[in-house]
Amino acid sequence: MVVKKELIDLKKDLNEALQTLNAKNLMQTKVKLYSIEEKIISIRKILFKEGRQEEIARLINCEELVNYYKKELKDINEFELFEIIILELKEKIQSALESINPWIEEEIEESTAQIKVEYSTRYADKKNKKKVYIENKELIRNVESRIEQYFLRGGLPNKSPLAKVDTKKGKNDLHANIPKPLDDHRILYSFDKVNKKIIYLDIGTHKDLGFGSNCS
Repeated sequence: MVVKKELIDLKKDLNEALQTLNAKNLMQTKVKLYSIEEKIISIRKILFKEGRQEEIARLINCEELVNYYKKELKDINEFELFEIIILELKEKIQSALESINPWIEEEIEESTAQIKVEYSTRYADKKNKKKVYIENKELIRNVESRIEQYFLRGGLPNKSPLAKVDTKKGKNDLHANIPKPLDDHRILYSFDKVNKKIIYLDIGTHKDLGFGSNCS
């Protein structure tokens, strides 16, 4: 899952907040900034869920806007005081917009980009027939999606926990751990950079795949 829709909604609120500032509408500005705060919280949750914590730093300008709103505007009810901070508030909204516009473009490119995916018979049989994997189908698909998005963003082998190099089984094979409750399991796969193709090779416990019970 990507945050494209949430970022576009956030951009819409930021633009509308600028409009309320231009109209010098104190109450509507507060409403919009509260909505912006809620959307930022939602985006943070999505990034955490998708294992994209490193991208949270891209929200810094948006969070500075929210912090300014809480400190300088939230408890203001007098128009005269509101008027004093309008210019600075506009600058912070513009900074927030400038920081998320390239991000939105990246998300749109990723959502329209394609990566080829294949499943070995061994992988497909285990995933679709073993009880433990049937019961955690959504969890496994989430890991697969994160692997695919990682390479769509130009990720490289051995530069992420999603793409650890499997030196024992072949220099082209990679592996990714599955989160709890299957944290003693992993996905084994290969990635063809030239053809942008992932082949899911095997799935199993660390021991089953020959890594040992304490492999990280």
